[in-house]
Amino acid sequence: AIGMCGMKAQGVTGFPYPQIPTMLVEPQQRANYLLMHYWDNVDFSDMTLVMNDDFMEQGFVDYLSVLPIVSNQTAEKSVEAMMKRAEISKTAYKRLVNIAEKYLFEPNSPMVSDEMYIMFLNQVLKTTVLSNVEKARFDYQHKALMKNRVGSIATDFIYIDSKGETKSLHKFTADETLLIFYDPDCDNCAEIIERLRYNKVLNAKIASGHLRVLAIYAEENAELWKKELPKMPANWSVGRAVSKIRALGLYVLRAMPAIYLLDKDKKVIKKDALPEQLF
Repeated sequence: AIGMCGMKAQGVTGFPYPQIPTMLVEPQQRANYLLMHYWDNVDFSDMTLVMNDDFMEQGFVDYLSVLPIVSNQTAEKSVEAMMKRAEISKTAYKRLVNIAEKYLFEPNSPMVSDEMYIMFLNQVLKTTVLSNVEKARFDYQHKALMKNRVGSIATDFIYIDSKGETKSLHKFTADETLLIFYDPDCDNCAEIIERLRYNKVLNAKIASGHLRVLAIYAEENAELWKKELPKMPANWSVGRAVSKIRALGLYVLRAMPAIYLLDKDKKVIKKDALPEQLF
């Protein structure tokens, strides 16, 4: 359930949530109605509202909390309706897109979601409010997010393992593969690798033979990789990419480490996952 924000700013009161008709009693019906009418009472031409962080960002965060509980079709229609309403003002439109980018695309956001952000990007790339130059960044983001998308087969690549043998992702046999792109020079990588090293659920899955971890260094400093190899967990497979992961755009590594969970056919189950989202 969404509660009233209760915030007050100069000339700004709480977010004007739509009143759901009392005849709608099923939770799904109520959620559908709420999303389709969520922005009806927002005047996107009023810059006092549009530029107020509490009003816009809190309203947007509440909106995102409902988006995943409806069907994809309803969610897409709702996003389309919202973005169409915002087209009344280019300033408002850009503001809404920037908020979506902040919460759904930036790697450190706890609400980051490729699938939800793609819904927004689909609308941005169709709008006539922004010029092609203004859309360029969003076009790049869209192409990046469509690569190795959840539900697609992860792109194959060649790597050299810790024994010097040449192998490929698609020939890495496992019921589930935890694919981790890391950099030995990356402090955040070291921290997350340590958290995963002692994760009981992960280690139980490895011990049972159900899951294997493949940690890949995607850059080209072979000496650094060899030197730091002994620090990696003993029950992981570790390799250095031969394929030029970044240069060829095989994977878009927005933040390091980049973590993917793959099924036995190398279909992407989770992408850019945080450790706590894995199990």
